[in-house]
Amino acid sequence: MAQCQTCRTSGANMKRCKKCNSFWCQNCATAGRGPYPKQSAGNKCPYCGTLNQIEPFR
Repeated sequence: MAQCQTCRTSGANMKRCKKCNSFWCQNCATAGRGPYPKQSAGNKCPYCGTLNQIEPFR
């Protein structure tokens, strides 16, 4: 199971984009912490901006 390097949590908060294959921590991206770009919406990839292509990263 994937673990965030910033907040050390794992599980359902780790997300992956099916289009660009990037992964991030939902908690840190929403708060603007760590190396992740700030995420503005729960169903939008913060890297490529694609909508509705988010899945849990394992």
